[in-house]
Amino acid sequence: MLKFIRGKGQQPSAERQKIQKDLFAFRRTLQYGFPNKPTALAWDPLLRVMAIGTSTGSIKVLGKTGVEFYGHLPCSDQAITKLLFIPNQGRLVSLSDDNSLHYWEINDMAIDEVQSYLLEGKLKQISSMCLESSCEHLLLGTEGGNIFFIDLSTFELSDNIIYQDVVMQKVTEEYKKNPGAVEAIAEQPGNQNHILIAYNRGLIVLWDRLNSVAVKTFVSSQQVESICWEENGESFYSSHNDGSVTLWKINETSDENENTKTIYGPFPCKPIPKIVCQQSAQDL
Repeated sequence: MLKFIRGKGQQPSAERQKIQKDLFAFRRTLQYGFPNKPTALAWDPLLRVMAIGTSTGSIKVLGKTGVEFYGHLPCSDQAITKLLFIPNQGRLVSLSDDNSLHYWEINDMAIDEVQSYLLEGKLKQISSMCLESSCEHLLLGTEGGNIFFIDLSTFELSDNIIYQDVVMQKVTEEYKKNPGAVEAIAEQPGNQNHILIAYNRGLIVLWDRLNSVAVKTFVSSQQVESICWEENGESFYSSHNDGSVTLWKINETSDENENTKTIYGPFPCKPIPKIVCQQSAQDL
């Protein structure tokens, strides 16, 4: 009986059936609130905006009240693992879990992807990123221990490469072993030719890019997670996988440092994957 009644009802026309998918299609029309499943964070101290990347490939930029921009990778199954602002330009670079780099630009209503670049090969797996103070190149530390350069004007790989083998040849004999991946890179304040290279297994090298020599080496007994210069460029901090933080001074004669604190110690804690030095109250 019910079948008979249903069968007598008015059936949708062929034209309506064609557009039925469009009529009932789900579309995301509004973004509101803090992004779901955040995986990366970046801060522009000059524009005072914050970018948040997520595990679904979206980026949201937040500023003062009412300032909000949104962008998304073409593929929604790519997580954003790292974010980095080009200061005061309204541009940023993201790294996805497929080892692809994406160059973004903030426009009137959204964040638009301008260019992208994919680094292929296991040894080119990106483990760290650092922007030159001149904003001309992006330094890419890799799992293989080498450092590559991206020319931001073309978003292509530069011919300039800092090979791990070359760095190891310039350090003293006791450190000539496989130091692991490049966990962090940081340019020395006031000297763009000097960069700190922190390797996974505890070796940190102050490298002179101009003369290709190791100015000084530092050795930690713990795995290095992150590094950060103090404003004077004479000392820096490193954070480690046991939850400890170490202060290193460039002018000290010893390569080893006893100025180490485990913040929630005395027992080892969770790794500190990122450390940032507050230069002034305005940087907050």
